[in-house]
Amino acid sequence: MTNAETAGVRLASRSIVQVTARLVALAALAAQLAVAARFLTPVDLGTFVAALAVLGIAGAFSEFGLTNTIVLSLSGGRNPASVLADAIRASVILCGLSMVGSVLAGWFVLDGDLWVIVCLIPWFIVSRAAIPLQGFAQWQHRFPRIATADALGRSTAALVTLVGWQLGSGLSGSSRLAVVCGALFVGSLVSLGLLANVGVRPAAGGRAWLLIRDALPIGMTNGASYVHSRIDQVILGAFGYRRVLASYGVAYRVVDASLAAALGIATIALPVLGRADQDERADIGTMLGGLVGALAFGLGVLVFWLAEPIVVILGGSEYRDAAPLLRLLAPVLVVSLLNMVPAHLALVHDRASTLMRVAIGLLVVNVAVNLVLVPAHQAKGAAVASIITESLGLICVSWVAARAMDGRIPWGPALATVVGFLLVTTGASLLRPVSPILVAAAVCVGVGITSVGLAQPLKLLVHDARRSKAKT
Repeated sequence: MTNAETAGVRLASRSIVQVTARLVALAALAAQLAVAARFLTPVDLGTFVAALAVLGIAGAFSEFGLTNTIVLSLSGGRNPASVLADAIRASVILCGLSMVGSVLAGWFVLDGDLWVIVCLIPWFIVSRAAIPLQGFAQWQHRFPRIATADALGRSTAALVTLVGWQLGSGLSGSSRLAVVCGALFVGSLVSLGLLANVGVRPAAGGRAWLLIRDALPIGMTNGASYVHSRIDQVILGAFGYRRVLASYGVAYRVVDASLAAALGIATIALPVLGRADQDERADIGTMLGGLVGALAFGLGVLVFWLAEPIVVILGGSEYRDAAPLLRLLAPVLVVSLLNMVPAHLALVHDRASTLMRVAIGLLVVNVAVNLVLVPAHQAKGAAVASIITESLGLICVSWVAARAMDGRIPWGPALATVVGFLLVTTGASLLRPVSPILVAAAVCVGVGITSVGLAQPLKLLVHDARRSKAKT
């Protein structure tokens, strides 16, 4: 049995655990959004979404790729105690710088509602404190603990929000916003407590700035990618479209929740790819492409066709206008998931600096397209801008990974997933007024193309599992 086969079994079994646990977290996140949408007015919800977008961007830069850099440093043989000490110091430095940046950005985006950013800062600090612990948990392959911490943290936040909704009917709008911010803080404390015991005590260190320097390419890539996914909401908020932003926020939270559930695979992928030999990463990438392609197709189709009941359940009938936005964002969900595979393959082949340049370039394009489309088309313009730039991102990152691996990346699963998804969703939707037979044909062809494209990687995964079972 090869290492690639062993890695494939680990990738599949642990991905199932991660995705299952993250589905619980997804349900909790959906519950919190449903309660918050009913607890807050649409304008207050739009303000909350804008504040989360600003702090989310700050959080991406405060994380700065530390989680992945910790995994890579430990896999490279560095002393765990010193890495933990350096990671804690680096996290404190980056958190402080990010908070300053978030307050300045919040002053521009939220104007008189900057206090919402201040209310969210305790949650922000606690969630940043968990970064070194998450990195160690990944390196130790304690994936169930990571998933459990995420699920229970989100569930606690949803429960606290529910209690506030039931008991706070007489509160003012500002007080209700403060309650929702406090719920996030309590949930983050629960997550931090579950991650706290990593079995290593920080000692020595003294290389925090070197760790930040090592994390720079990954950090800038992750930060630019996150800004890319949130800049549309910041721009909507800056133009004063708070009510529109509330509906867009409801739709985008569905995308975020779906990504969070499916990207549980990403938590597994980097350590597995990092420990594999260079020649074996192509096979692992193929299996990973099959897993991610199946998830992307299933989630994308589900979100597209069930958009209206999803947004009504989450936000209530008042946010029914979020359904067309969610359908428009479904391709963003699919492409974002598919992008994970070439990005990880490029990362383990030391292409972090190239990915950083690609991410910064795409961010500039995204800002430009949003500034052109948002004033005229508001939320729909923001969604179209996301589709354009996410698609460009998948093409560029796949090209980087292909060059790093001499062309040995899984093009087939990604292409089949995209074509199949477009036929089953957009194609079938356009054909509905014409003929039910054509709709059925589009669905059958789309499912068939996707099945053919994913058959080989999934067959490789099953074959690997059978060989491993036979050997044991």
